[in-house]
Amino acid sequence: FKLNKYFSIFSDTQQVLCVITVNCALNTLSCLLVYKTAARLTRKLYAFFGFFLAVLSFGLSPWNVICYTDALGLIFPILTLYVFIRPAKHKWLSYVLSAFIGTLGYFIKPQCFILLIAVFLIEGIYALSEKHLLKPLLLSLLTVAITFFAVKAGTGFLCSHYHIQLDNEQSFGIAHFWMMGLNPEKKGVYSAEDVRYSRSFVTASERTQANIAVGKQRLQEMGFFGTLKQLAQKMLTLYNDGTFAWGKEGNFLQTVFDPPNTKAAPFLRSIYYPDGSRYLYFTTFEQFIWLMILLLGAAGLFSSFSHKHAKTLNILWLTWIGLTVFELLFEVRARYLYTNVPLFCVLAVVGIENIRRLFCRITEKLSARLPAKKSV
Repeated sequence: FKLNKYFSIFSDTQQVLCVITVNCALNTLSCLLVYKTAARLTRKLYAFFGFFLAVLSFGLSPWNVICYTDALGLIFPILTLYVFIRPAKHKWLSYVLSAFIGTLGYFIKPQCFILLIAVFLIEGIYALSEKHLLKPLLLSLLTVAITFFAVKAGTGFLCSHYHIQLDNEQSFGIAHFWMMGLNPEKKGVYSAEDVRYSRSFVTASERTQANIAVGKQRLQEMGFFGTLKQLAQKMLTLYNDGTFAWGKEGNFLQTVFDPPNTKAAPFLRSIYYPDGSRYLYFTTFEQFIWLMILLLGAAGLFSSFSHKHAKTLNILWLTWIGLTVFELLFEVRARYLYTNVPLFCVLAVVGIENIRRLFCRITEKLSARLPAKKSV
């Protein structure tokens, strides 16, 4: 905002556009990184199709215009992966940079860190047999620790500089989000009632103990099959919306300004506004693209361990599992997947290659069974 004010680009109520411009730039770069990353795993033609899917899914998503962590964190998982797999003269530098980027992403949105956890787990397994990977792995872990404490120290300095006092006793711990994820009435989504309950406690320790007690009580009341039903409902919430719950949460459109005197604004509003005449077409199209990404991504998981990029594919596979487990354990929202959609697009590209290989094998077997033509 200070840079915007200095250069006098946007003024008055339009100042928020400077943040949206940054969001759109990060979104565009994420689409490009989907192509660049996929091109290192498979053919460029398939990688371009992945870029196409990226543009049609998160590239055109209205979440880009919301100044929140979803749009801002979009770049971190895909950039972490690209830096990690990109060939470099000094491989340790790729480890350090990916660890640095992934840790910064954690402070934007915790889901950005799941990819880096997958990297450490897979690299740790490979390091057991390939000893030369041990030093870069330890160096990247050290980078995570240094970055973590540097950011903490930096935010502490800024709070002190601007005379901001943080009250840690008012913080909501991980137990709160676990308790909220077990709320059967809200199906594990955000619950204002649970938030009020957590706020009723004075200290953080009392709040944590109360959250754990309520969570245990809910598990007992739901029982085994009730808990399975809760998890199934959370899975639907997580994966069953190609718009990532656009228009179903938040109050972004409570104030609707007069449209500019152009044809573009009314047309775009008819697409993106929930009461727009073309909104149903938009949601249906996005759902189709999202289902295509998920189905192709699932096909991408069935890659052979002998694949030349098996390590990277294992990292993507483990990241998908980690994301799902994370959301099933805690509060769930469809947009919590948003920052990792570029990774799903990369997996979808691998899925296309797997389907092509399967089709080639089937046709080869059928050709082998056909009788040879007799020469005249």
